[in-house]
Amino acid sequence: ENKFNIYVKKLLNEPKLKAVATGVEIWNEPDITPSQGGVYLQDSELAEKGETAKATRKARGEAYGKLLVSVAENIKANAPGYKIGAFAICTPWNPETNYFMDAALSQIPSDKKDLFDAITLHPYMTLNMDPEIGVCGKESGASTNAQKAFDGVSYRMDNVKALVTGGTVFNHYSNANENQTGMITGNSYSQNLTEPLWITEYGVSSADYDSRNNDFLNCKNEYDQAIWLIRGLNQIKLNN
Repeated sequence: ENKFNIYVKKLLNEPKLKAVATGVEIWNEPDITPSQGGVYLQDSELAEKGETAKATRKARGEAYGKLLVSVAENIKANAPGYKIGAFAICTPWNPETNYFMDAALSQIPSDKKDLFDAITLHPYMTLNMDPEIGVCGKESGASTNAQKAFDGVSYRMDNVKALVTGGTVFNHYSNANENQTGMITGNSYSQNLTEPLWITEYGVSSADYDSRNNDFLNCKNEYDQAIWLIRGLNQIKLNN
């Protein structure tokens, strides 16, 4: 038994925590690119280091998948009663998310369909992207339907859930229901969920956008912040 699983077991069996907590999220945003000095590396910087986004997400996904299996089984055996949330995805809008989740899901044994109860998600929108419609129609030159489907908040939620459960998602660009499969393995998955999506982070900042910090969540003023926040939360409520 590794040290992290010992920590998880002891933490979840603390009486004060057991009295108030009903669910646990395994890790936080494991899909994001490794950082240097607190600054996230962009794909162009990864390329300069000789790394590709696909290879990086694959490696991180496989590592997270193994962690997820180990910790979830530990919780079920030694701290039963908690609902288990998996993934805590931070960037659910691009193919790199599919790379990561596909790699993670590929590490779950086929007989572990009930390993976790919920997908946890942080469906942030980027600068000037409407939370209701995303960039629908703007990216008609996107190279794959998967890219076109990752649009507003609802698309992001639906795509992630469809990949994990084996469902379909309606693509408003192609006007068709599309099966979501892994973009690395080509696999389809069919995990059984007992909970709706857990949206454990969401928000928009009123700060002024600073391209030097690569922070795309800033809308510069509180008026737009309020509008985008409410419209985004409404999409979360309607589509979950």
